[in-house]
Amino acid sequence: PPPHPTPRPPRRHTPPAHPLKVVRYARWGGYSPRQWAVALVRTEWDSDATCLKAGDRGTVWRARLARQKRELDCSVKAEPCAGFGEWVRVKLGLSRFHRQWSGAQTLRDAGIPTGRPKALLLAGRGDDRRLVLVLDAVAGKTALEHLADGMDTATERRLAAALGQNLAAMRTAGVKNRDHKPSNLVARAVG
Repeated sequence: PPPHPTPRPPRRHTPPAHPLKVVRYARWGGYSPRQWAVALVRTEWDSDATCLKAGDRGTVWRARLARQKRELDCSVKAEPCAGFGEWVRVKLGLSRFHRQWSGAQTLRDAGIPTGRPKALLLAGRGDDRRLVLVLDAVAGKTALEHLADGMDTATERRLAAALGQNLAAMRTAGVKNRDHKPSNLVARAVG
């Protein structure tokens, strides 16, 4: 988990466990929709996960999901799915998380490292219904964490060069990221 997690949000912000319906899943991953649902249900959010961000719009967690006796380090995003209009967007594949799935796939196809989408689930019922997006976790600190921690000149230069290379690669590939901000950019060592 990252060194600066936000305080644990109220229990109501954890992804709900029942009922769960898998809306989309990574067929290449070798796991069935039911296995993704079971992994989410079995997660102990108080011990197996760290809340990275919590707000009115939703939460982001770093969690170790266990499937078939194998743990996966994942980012789990949960946001409210309130109202008939939002439910229809989910059913039509037009929700914000559907767009994030497509965007992540577009970046990966262009050779830009990002977390691979694993599963998209509709969870809970009534006013507590939420959409849950599971992605591979990306190891490293965000650019925002580096800025908050302070850096020596050499680290500043490496971070600036890496950000420049990332932007150049995206431009060369002809892709855009509308949410390109320091809290979403993970600086990781490349061997």
